[in-house]
Formats: sequence, C-alpha cells, structure tokens
Amino acid sequence: MEDKLTKVGPHSLVLKEDKMCITGVTKVNNVNENSFVCKLQGRNLQVSGSGIHILLWDVERGEVELEGKVNSVKYVGASAKRSIIKRILG
Repeated sequence: MEDKLTKVGPHSLVLKEDKMCITGVTKVNNVNENSFVCKLQGRNLQVSGSGIHILLWDVERGEVELEGKVNSVKYVGASAKRSIIKRILG
C-alpha cells in the first residue's frame, strides 16, 4: 500500500466552551500549559490561556483539538505581503 500525504488547505478554528478545533495545521511548534503555537500556511497561530493540552493531533488531516481555558488567539509571524512602497512609508 502506498503512503499518501494529504495536502492541507485553508484553515479554520472552532471554539466551544473549553475545547478548540483547528484545521489546516502543518506543524505544531510549541505546546505547554499556558500556550499552543502551530504553523498554518504562511503564518503561525498562537493560543494563550491556562490548562491547555492536546486532545487529538491528526497529522495527515492537519487537525488539532485542544482543551483548556483560552484567553487569546492571534496570528504571529509572516502574513500577506505588503508592497515595497507601503513598507517604506509605513
């Protein structure tokens, strides 16, 4: 049988009470009780809170399910590229 690697497409994030499901994950960079950082296409997603731990990590489908209290969710790192004029002029 031939191994197949599923291509991860756009991502989504669903938060219900103390559980969060993230799709489109290409890599898990860091996880501890207070934060979870994963790589999506082109940028990272950082989840901060308390009691955070991974319930499910499906590498082939690019899905991660977390449990814990979530205080913030933010994109970090590279995002959409700005033109050189906008970068120079701020």
